[in-house]
Amino acid sequence: MRRDYYLALEDDEVVRAGFCLKREEFLLDGEAVTLASFQGPVSEGLVNPAYGMLAFRLFRDMEAMQPNLFAWGPTERVMELMLRLKWRQFFMPLQVKVLNAGRFLRESTYLRGSPRNRIALDALAVTGLGAMGLHLGQGLLAAHAAGQAGIDASEVASFGPWADEVWQVASPAYRLIARRDATNLNALLPHGAWPHATILRMARGDEVVGWAAIRDTQFADDRRFGPQKVGTVLDALARPGYEAAVLSQASIALRRRGVDAIVSNFTHPIWTAAFGAAGFFSIRGRRPLLFAPAAMATIKDDAVVTDGLHLTPLDGDGPLGL
Repeated sequence: MRRDYYLALEDDEVVRAGFCLKREEFLLDGEAVTLASFQGPVSEGLVNPAYGMLAFRLFRDMEAMQPNLFAWGPTERVMELMLRLKWRQFFMPLQVKVLNAGRFLRESTYLRGSPRNRIALDALAVTGLGAMGLHLGQGLLAAHAAGQAGIDASEVASFGPWADEVWQVASPAYRLIARRDATNLNALLPHGAWPHATILRMARGDEVVGWAAIRDTQFADDRRFGPQKVGTVLDALARPGYEAAVLSQASIALRRRGVDAIVSNFTHPIWTAAFGAAGFFSIRGRRPLLFAPAAMATIKDDAVVTDGLHLTPLDGDGPLGL
């Protein structure tokens, strides 16, 4: 994995725009391919109409530099431009687990957008019916969780050979997945640096069965969460059959930190099922994912994306806003 930064200069002096390309090796049906996501582009065209076409030119430059581009959770403005450039659009699920139902109902700014919603959510919070319904629903989802008994989670500073072992066993289950060996994971999740994740190594006895990267954020006046403390499962990988156990241990660790809710975006059906088994609601079609025409030509089959792709909040831009 590497990040390259580019600037658009006028007369070799004045910066008018810029973007970052994040190149990663993926396995596509077991074969190595390079895909790239991007941050930006940001241009002066946002405030000066004289540079209004600059973003379009930057996209063409990015496609020329790295044709196999994708965008994971772009803004509406950027997404509109990509659709004009014939990018292929998909929508992926959001996973949510509510731990403090009363606070979640009273403080979730996104859900309380209308007076009608505010009245309804306040009533659910005051009467306790909201908490009862959420906990009952999450409990029913988790009723069939398997493989959790005897799993121990320990915090580690970095990834070692044990992560390579998990990668070798887990990766064949996915048709398209970014390389998650120890070297790449330590680059994506450096100790003491952004995104300031806690790495949990999960083991049953002497065997490492998986890992998860988590973080929590105390928001102040967020447009989605208000002043809640929100946890995120940034990334995870597990030996086949241990996905729900890994997520359950990640949830326990975040609960101990006092979060009001946990959110994530995992795309693969194996993990959406595992989130359900760990007591999460999965809401379809919440996060956009787009691929450039050349990337779709490389992938060839929509089913690779809809049924075989493993993306997480760590991919693309990473956990911006979380």
